[in-house]
Amino acid sequence: MREIKFRGKSIKTGEWVYGYYYRDVIEINDEQSFADISYIKMPYGDHYMDIEVIPETVGEYTGLKDKNGKEIYEDDIIKIVLKGKYMNDDDEYFLEEEQIYVGEVYFDNGYGVKTKEYCPSLTHLLKKSLEKIGNKFENPELLSN
Repeated sequence: MREIKFRGKSIKTGEWVYGYYYRDVIEINDEQSFADISYIKMPYGDHYMDIEVIPETVGEYTGLKDKNGKEIYEDDIIKIVLKGKYMNDDDEYFLEEEQIYVGEVYFDNGYGVKTKEYCPSLTHLLKKSLEKIGNKFENPELLSN
């Protein structure tokens, strides 16, 4: 069973925070105006701290790590190097020359990678050269190549 956790960028510090995600609606003035606020509940010593995060930056942990042991989250940018024999669904492929793909991790009925030419499932690439090289919020230029 995979670990369920999220990350998001703190509104106050701009730092990434990791933990449980939830949203809350708060009253912002006496005129019954409300705001929908996103939080990451982060472990802090023997209790938890609620950190307000930028909603668009919230991404779920895939349960997978790259070849360097870095956790892979939704909206991360990964580099995939394929060469030799590999399986994708029920098909077997053999690539004689090295092929490099850069793509964004997404979730839609299972995790996958969006690239310009290729769309593999992450789980089929676990034994391949999968490396996290950034995320779409801090390194959008990596997706334009």
